[in-house]
Amino acid sequence: MRFIQQKNSTRLLLVCLFSFPAWAIQAQDFDPRDISGVWGELPTGRPGFNYNMSTPPPRLTEWGMENLRMMEGITHAAVGDPRATETINGVPTLTLGGQYPGKDCEPVGMPGNLDYVDFGPVEFVYTRDGDRIIQMLEYHREWRTFWLDEEHPDDLFPTYMGHSVASWDGDTLVVDTIGFNGLTQITQGVGHRPSDAFHLVERYTRIAYDRLQLEMTMYDEKAWGPDASWSGLSKTFALMPDERLQEFICVPSEYAEFDSALEDSSQ
Repeated sequence: MRFIQQKNSTRLLLVCLFSFPAWAIQAQDFDPRDISGVWGELPTGRPGFNYNMSTPPPRLTEWGMENLRMMEGITHAAVGDPRATETINGVPTLTLGGQYPGKDCEPVGMPGNLDYVDFGPVEFVYTRDGDRIIQMLEYHREWRTFWLDEEHPDDLFPTYMGHSVASWDGDTLVVDTIGFNGLTQITQGVGHRPSDAFHLVERYTRIAYDRLQLEMTMYDEKAWGPDASWSGLSKTFALMPDERLQEFICVPSEYAEFDSALEDSSQ
């Protein structure tokens, strides 16, 4: 229940932010290359998250079908068709006790955590020496480092968050991430894990003083094939002035209690 309460708290903060006249915030000057601060996702009124996408990811390769699917089922509807009983790759959906990112307090990782900004905002912190930007995610207390104007090393150790390098393309921060360990679910509406070849490209653009636009493209030559990609995934964030990230501790016993309550209610 904790994460539901945090979600409502975040929404209340966003409602307070949106109660100001648009001109009172958007007319302020801003540096488009300064995305520091706390940002919350704009409420959309749509069920779930799934990056506002109506198009599912590419179909899995033969290797992906054999090695990456979560055939025990996922708890959420499929990206692309919320009424489908299984994903385009044959994974059961809306399964009680099924898989979702961060289940049993496992790491959510990337890009899955960006699917949960409704549950807790994200903060960008610039380091004093200017060689990196830290992205702090309230949900599950996870964070990433964007190394500025660097190349990926050749000897990457695979991790849940991957290795991220970033550079400015005009006023857009382009973040390139590889080096994933393949142990997470891509997002809650996709019933398979990424392979160790998964490649995430994010483009952050501050389009107004109080708005930040995110566009994402994903690649995975082992899972989807060398010429396939999943693009058009987007989110819009609202600046939350004077807001601070709150503590989020994932407690396995609370999740077990919540899952047990769901199972009892379904009987």
